[in-house]
Amino acid sequence: MRSLRFLLIAATSVGFSHIASAQSTYEATASHANPDGTTEAFIKRCGPCGDPWVTMALERVFGKADAAKCNVGRYNNGRWSSYNELI
Repeated sequence: MRSLRFLLIAATSVGFSHIASAQSTYEATASHANPDGTTEAFIKRCGPCGDPWVTMALERVFGKADAAKCNVGRYNNGRWSSYNELI
C-alpha cells in the first residue's frame, strides 16, 4: 500500500512538472507578432490543426498542439484580429 501511494505521488509529480514546464514559456502579457507566410505554410504541413495559427498558439501556450483542441470555433468562434489576440 505504501509503495503504491509513493508511485501515485511520483506519477502525479512528474505529470505536474511537465505541465508547469510547458506553461512556463507562455506569458499572458507578452506581445506576439503575426507569423509570416513561410512559417504558416510549414506549420500547416506539419501540424495537427488545419489552421496553422491555432497549431502555433497551442504549442506556445501548452507546449504541444493537441489535435483534440484544433477546432477554431473554440477560440472566439474562430475570429481573431491578430496572432496576439488568439494567444
